[in-house]
Amino acid sequence: MARWRDSRGASPLLVVLAILLTAGFLYWLYVQSGTVTQQVEPVTQEEESGELVDIIPAQLVGSPETLVGEEGVLRNMGVSGNLGRGVLTVDLDGSNAYPVLLSPDIIARGTSLNQGDRVTVYGRVYALNDSIRGAWVESSAVNRNNADAIPATSSFMLADSLTFN
Repeated sequence: MARWRDSRGASPLLVVLAILLTAGFLYWLYVQSGTVTQQVEPVTQEEESGELVDIIPAQLVGSPETLVGEEGVLRNMGVSGNLGRGVLTVDLDGSNAYPVLLSPDIIARGTSLNQGDRVTVYGRVYALNDSIRGAWVESSAVNRNNADAIPATSSFMLADSLTFN
């Protein structure tokens, strides 16, 4: 029995066995991780909430309150004004401006929009009132000197993403 132990009492056979078991366990983890990544399928926001509604600018001119709560797309809109770092207005029909609040992600990216740019806006329509307008000014989303330029509509769109046209 003394042959199986060295001076510290550990068996070389047990060391080799431990290394082989560790290598086998790591190989098994590697194989299992490959099956996990194949089973995971990404779910986009559109798939969770259904299809996005095409928001017709005429609806926002005539009765914007009817679209409150809708998630949709305003396609190929002209930017009519930039009220600050977080709010812009889009031209609905040549004479009516509609407010669009930019999401924090869009602001953080430093997206710069100028009058005349054409954009497609993806987002959700929310009710707009004087307290919300005031909160925009207080949070510096709208410059104080542009506070009176916020359109007097009953709704606004929170833009989750924008694409330039």
